[in-house]
Amino acid sequence: MSDCALCADCAGKSGEPCRNEKEARPAFHSVGIDVMGTVKKLGLPLKALREPEEEQNWYAAVWLN
Repeated sequence: MSDCALCADCAGKSGEPCRNEKEARPAFHSVGIDVMGTVKKLGLPLKALREPEEEQNWYAAVWLN
């Protein structure tokens, strides 16, 4: 997984099991979702940023079991 940000120091980066496996959620790209393609299909604004101060668009997903 990546982009989780629940822990300051991810256990997975050192090969340990996740400390918050019930709360952690996978990043879009870690489960094979093409973020750029999906957002474009939905007609939502998205562009690659060139400068850190450019306005960002944030998107989320709801994972259902």
